[in-house]
Amino acid sequence: MSARMLPSTRFALISIIALGCGSYKGELKSFDPDRGEVLHIPIQDSTDVNAKVLLPAQVGDKVTLRFNKDLRLGKKPRYRIHAIQAERQIHFAYIYLDGSKLSLTRIDSLRDIIIAQLEQGVRFDTLAARYNMDGNKTGELGWVKEDNYIEEFTTAGRHRRKGEVFKVDEPSMRWYHVVKKLDDDRTVPIYILWKL
Repeated sequence: MSARMLPSTRFALISIIALGCGSYKGELKSFDPDRGEVLHIPIQDSTDVNAKVLLPAQVGDKVTLRFNKDLRLGKKPRYRIHAIQAERQIHFAYIYLDGSKLSLTRIDSLRDIIIAQLEQGVRFDTLAARYNMDGNKTGELGWVKEDNYIEEFTTAGRHRRKGEVFKVDEPSMRWYHVVKKLDDDRTVPIYILWKL
């Protein structure tokens, strides 16, 4: 995950759990001192594993969710829906150039080369593997809550069209990027659940 993401401050964040860890894609698991375990589950579309349970549910309903890890252990965790919020999400790929290691002249030159290669039909992930300086070999972060990016990313990308390539600078952090907007922005429901 990129260093350009900002941490959540709504609850004391314990962990971000990915599908590969035996949980649910996009789930945020946190702890509220008054409520205990709190889940934040986005439903991306009707094919999500818990969509059939959550989409028809309302605030206050009790639900049993399906998680790969819990199913293997024979558990059926129960939650109460505390809130349903709309979350605006964005989907970018980026190539990061480190201003602490490269001069601004070199960064501008590289960005011009990268954009020219994109215009010639070279795939973005190919260029990310070659040029990205933070270890992300595809440059993609997946769908991310809009305000989890630094402000310069969201401001620069907010009114861009799908497929558009642009530059984003954060000089105070010495971060310089070539960014591609992979999809139009979307709004998804986020279910905030308290474990029973």
